[in-house]
Parts: sequence; C-alpha cells; structure tokens
Amino acid sequence: SISSSKGLILVDERTGAIAAITDLADESPTADAARAHLERLPAARVTTLGTAQFMMPGFVDGHAHAPQYAFHGTGLDLPLLDWLERYTFPTESKFKDVEYAKRIYASAVARHLRHGTTTCSYFGTIHREATEELVRQVRLAGQRAHVGKVSMDRNSPANYIEPSAKVAAQEAVLFVDNVLASRKREEPGHSKRPALVTPAVIPRFAPSCTPELMQELGQLSRRGDGTGTKLPVHTHLSENASECAWVAEMHPEASCYADVYKQCGLLHDKAYFAHCCHCNKTER
Repeated sequence: SISSSKGLILVDERTGAIAAITDLADESPTADAARAHLERLPAARVTTLGTAQFMMPGFVDGHAHAPQYAFHGTGLDLPLLDWLERYTFPTESKFKDVEYAKRIYASAVARHLRHGTTTCSYFGTIHREATEELVRQVRLAGQRAHVGKVSMDRNSPANYIEPSAKVAAQEAVLFVDNVLASRKREEPGHSKRPALVTPAVIPRFAPSCTPELMQELGQLSRRGDGTGTKLPVHTHLSENASECAWVAEMHPEASCYADVYKQCGLLHDKAYFAHCCHCNKTER
C-alpha cells in the first residue's frame, strides 16, 4: 500500500539543491525548524500540491540516441546491424542540416522531460555543429545531461563517416572545448550550481572506430574537463551476437569486446556502456 502525509521540501533556487525535507505531520523540532525557516523567507516561492498530486525523483535515462527520435518505433523487425544500415545511418546523416537538427532535438528533449526524464545521456551524430545545438536545447529546457558528438571513421556509409581518425579526433576535442566554454554564456547562474551539460566522449562502437581514433578519444577522456575530472565515455558493448562476432574478427588481439576499449584507454571509472546483453564472464 502507499501512504502519504503532508510534507515540505525546501529548494535553494540559486543552486538547485534540496535544502531540507520535512514531514509536517511530525510535530518534532525538525518540523518546527522548517516552519520557522519559511517564516524567515518572505520572498520564498511556494508551490502547493493538490490532493491527487505527489512528488518523486526525476528519471535518469542512461542511454538515448537523440537523433533517433526522428524515426522512433520504426524498424523493429530488423536485427541491429541491418537496422543501422536501413534506418539509422540514413536518418542521422540528415543532421548535417543544423536547422533540421534543432527541430528534432527540441522535440526529443521536450518529450523526455514530459515523461519525467530530468537527466539523460544523449548520443548526437557525427556533426559537431548539430550536436552543439543539442546541447543548447538541453540547456534551454533546463534538463541535466551528458551529451556527446559521435565519432565514426570506418565501416559506415560514404555519406555518414568522418574522413580520418585525425579529423574525427579534432572534431571531438573542439566539441568538448566548445561545450565547456559556452557554459558561462548558456547556463545562467553557472558559477553557483553544477553544470547542466557535461560533454561526453562517444566512439559509436568498436566496429565503426579505428584503433587510432579510439586511442585519441581515450586520451581526450583522460585529459578531462580542466578540473582534474575525466570526461565520461559513453558507448555500446555486446548489444547483438553478430556484433560481438564481428568485433572478435576485427580484433583478434583483444581478449574480449571490452578489452578493445581497455587497450585504447576508454575503460575507466567514468566509462559506461549501453546494452551489455552478451558480455562474457571476464567482462562481468
């Protein structure tokens, strides 16, 4: 059964932090202190919930492809690698048009928020300017997110691939630097609260990135954000059996799929991986 009682949550709007949570049905010193605190804040903005309303923590989505909002629910009849070729790559290639990206990304972020996702980890596309637009849309909506420009320099369509590992790495570095530099301009009160957007390093998955590119991205993630904190690495691991077999064929030097990332410096305490459906005992 679910029970409820009258309560009070105090939020410091300068920092976005919860200052206190109090059960007002409790006639304890804690409740008295909370009431006294409210009385000392005549300018406090008070929101009162109705009898059919309640509060809960926001959802955290650890893996979302923002551009795939454009064709969500499509191609569920196809296995992963065929689905990428028929639906995903053709659609994501359209995001070279920043105005198109802006329209899709605004809708994607709004949909996530409407369904209660207050923190999200987004893949963008290989297009740096469009992914910077995704960052702007997240900030405008007030969502918290990890956002990364996708890196791909092999095994991708001719119209949706980066020209070389060097160019792909340069674009990833520029994306990270631009996101960090634009925070002051795009996040009001940035100096008093944690960042809304953290730039992430995103090799799409091992089959679409050469070892040279993955090594460059590993170095970028370890370079960090300038405060001594590594940048998050967000990618895929063992989503599909055919994918796992393909990785093993391409990387006989690796003991397992995860070892491909490890050898390139991408496996560390800030790395997280989507799916992991077919991990072996070593990876677990």
